[in-house]
Amino acid sequence: MSTPQLTVRIKWHGRALTTLVGASAGPATRAAAEPIFARSQIYVPKDTMALHNSGRISTPFGKRTIISYNTPYAVRQHEDTRLRHQPPTRAKYLETALREKRDDALRIMATEIGNRTGMRTLRTGRRTL
Repeated sequence: MSTPQLTVRIKWHGRALTTLVGASAGPATRAAAEPIFARSQIYVPKDTMALHNSGRISTPFGKRTIISYNTPYAVRQHEDTRLRHQPPTRAKYLETALREKRDDALRIMATEIGNRTGMRTLRTGRRTL
């Protein structure tokens, strides 16, 4: 008795997929930045509202998204943990927001890229989304 044979042909469109995922990166990272930015707006010091109002999300080169606060004292307010703030504001306002919203941001990026490429399951680190 012979063993049945199965032949499978797979055509990999790696270059096209790479291009498609690359084209999705800007919108996906921009969407993923939204919950991080929103949380940082809660934590950023608001004494004069200047630092709060300077917050921006930008995607200057189409693929990389930047969350920034632009005042002469933004870095000091973020980095100097000895400064005292009225809760919920704090030092490390952006870093804390990123830590708290990381999983949401990864899920949003995976969903955005999946929707744009037709891939419904993406693996991000240790998680399948």
